[in-house]
Amino acid sequence: MLMLKEKVLVLKMWFGKQLESLSFQQKCLLAILSLLLPSFLYGYWYFVPKYKNIKGLRREIIQLKEEISKYKKLALQKTLLEKKLQRRKIFLKKIIVTLPSEKEIPELLSNVSEQAKRSGLEVISFTPRREIPQAQNLPPPEEASAPA
Repeated sequence: MLMLKEKVLVLKMWFGKQLESLSFQQKCLLAILSLLLPSFLYGYWYFVPKYKNIKGLRREIIQLKEEISKYKKLALQKTLLEKKLQRRKIFLKKIIVTLPSEKEIPELLSNVSEQAKRSGLEVISFTPRREIPQAQNLPPPEEASAPA
């Protein structure tokens, strides 16, 4: 322990001798440097990396908030689309009940042909044909023609 105290004392004396030989301006410059150098090192090794990290985290927060709002909109659309799907299913059930089935169509065509004959219309051609896929809202492929 005594050796350490002696070494500290020797260092003090050495620095004292070195400082005595400096001018006032040099002493002021040394004092300023002794304050600025640790401040610069603190800023460079500790503050700047933390600042960059904080800046990156803020950008990430903004991106995450935008993503959250996007998903909230999608969630809202999901409920709306589910309601729309439910309405469409109900509509489809009503349509299925209303429209004739494939088994009923030939009988239906025969009945239409008979009704036309009873009404005094001459049916030239009323032949069911193979179904041809077409765009919606076009007339069915069956041809019914009456003399004009």
